[in-house]
Order: sequence, then C-alpha cells, then structure tokens
Amino acid sequence: FNGFVLDEFTYCSLIDGLCHEGETNRALALFNEALGKGIKPNVILYNTLIKGLSKQGLILEAAQLASEMSDKGLVPDVQTFNILVNGLCKMGCVSDAGGLVKVMISKGYFPDIFTFNILIHGYSTQLKMENALEILDVMLDNGVDPDVYTYNSLLNGLCKTSKYEDVMETYKTMVEKGCDPNLFTFNILLESLCKYRKLDEALELLEEMKNKSVNPDAVTFGTLIDGFCKNGDLDGAYTLFRKMEEVYKVSSSTPTYNIIIHAFTEKLNVTMAEKFFQEMVDRCLAPDGYTYRR
Repeated sequence: FNGFVLDEFTYCSLIDGLCHEGETNRALALFNEALGKGIKPNVILYNTLIKGLSKQGLILEAAQLASEMSDKGLVPDVQTFNILVNGLCKMGCVSDAGGLVKVMISKGYFPDIFTFNILIHGYSTQLKMENALEILDVMLDNGVDPDVYTYNSLLNGLCKTSKYEDVMETYKTMVEKGCDPNLFTFNILLESLCKYRKLDEALELLEEMKNKSVNPDAVTFGTLIDGFCKNGDLDGAYTLFRKMEEVYKVSSSTPTYNIIIHAFTEKLNVTMAEKFFQEMVDRCLAPDGYTYRR
C-alpha cells in the first residue's frame, strides 16, 4: 500500500469484509488504527463495526461502541438502533430489544418499518403473539404500513399458536390493506389449514395461488400431501403427488417421497410403498435416514 492513503470509505469496506469473515478482533484493531491515523469517525464507520459485532453475537460490545459515538460528537441514527435491536432479537432477548426501542423513541427517534418488522418477527418466533400484535397496533397507529414480511411473521406465529380462523382472518386483513401475499405466505396458510384438516379450503387456496400468479414449490405440495395423508385420503394425496409434476411442473424431492411412502406403509400397503421407493431411486433421489426409518 505504498503511496496509497486509506480513507474512511476504504476502512469501512475492509472492516465490513473482516466482520463477514468473523475476524472481529482484526476489525476492531483496524477501526482503532483508522482513529489513530486521524480518520474522522462517522456514523457509517461505526454502524459497519456495530453490525459486524452484532452478527457475531457480541451485542454488549456493539452496544458499548454505540454509546461511544456520543463521546465522538456523533449521533446514532435509526440504522444504529435497528442493528442493535436485530442483534438482541437474534440472541432471543426480544424483551430487551423492545426496551431499546422505547429508549430510541424517548431520544426522539421514530422506528421505521425495519424496526417494527424485527420486533414482530422476534416476538412471533418466541410465539409471544400478544406482544407481536401490540407492536402491529403501534405500527398502524403511527402510520407505518405493514408489508408482506410483517404479515408473514405474524401468520407464522399464529399458525403455531392459534386456530386456523385467526390465521385466515389476519390473511384477510393483509389482502384488504393491499399487501400482496407471496409463496411463503401461502405455505403458512396451507400449513394451518392442513393442521385442522380443512383440505377443501386448502385446495381452494392452491387455486388462489394460481390466480395470483404465485407458483407453488415442493414445500407447498409436501404440506398438502402430508395433510391428505394424515386425513386418511391416500387417493387425494396420490393425485396431488402426480399433479405436482405433471400440472404444476414442481419436481419431487426426497422429503416428498418420504411422506407418501410413510403413508402407504402405515396403511400396510407395502406394494405401493415399495413402488414409490423404487421410483425415487430410479430418479436418482437418494433415500435418507428418514426414508428407511419409516
């Protein structure tokens, strides 16, 4: 690097690269080197390192660095708080993340959609749906429109904790507010409907996917086929299994075959189970431990 002077942008890139490689100690050393060489610290430089530390689970070190910004005459921005909130949620400290957002608001910062989405996802992951729905209310009260990520987090949590009616009601609200569902949305809805054996509604939803130009995937059909199998409708499961490739052009996978093989085995239809097993092998799909365990 003879004759080459590193500026703050170069240091940001180098620090970011080191953090991506998990070299946080080297990133910190480089950060301190930049300050020692008279590089004027800025919010971008701090956020880069704070994000790197948070990704490595070093949230206390990241928070300490954020507090040092004030000593340098810098004001943290919304992204600084979002990085810390995200780091806390990923560590499972969602309540602490919620407390940080309150601090953020008290200091005159207003959370953006990313802040709200991080919190809603965190609470939904922990199945604390009352908290997640409270955040949604705050979001709406302050004129921040939920997006598909917001609703998917809520739907995923509700699918695991509530009846399918609550899940579908939230989906209805989502559509009414003009938020377009994506593949992940539909897969969550199908999981909920199949869990409660609402198979006719599940098939209607598959048709709705087609009308909305959302292409189903192997997870979509795996969920549907499993739902039909658990309901004892092997004919319906078999029909879906064949339509998956012939009509929807979705390739079968080992997990999909495992579902149908297990279903026929449970019904003591060894002939069909063996037929699907051989078909699976002929298609160069490797059986796994789950296949043989069934």
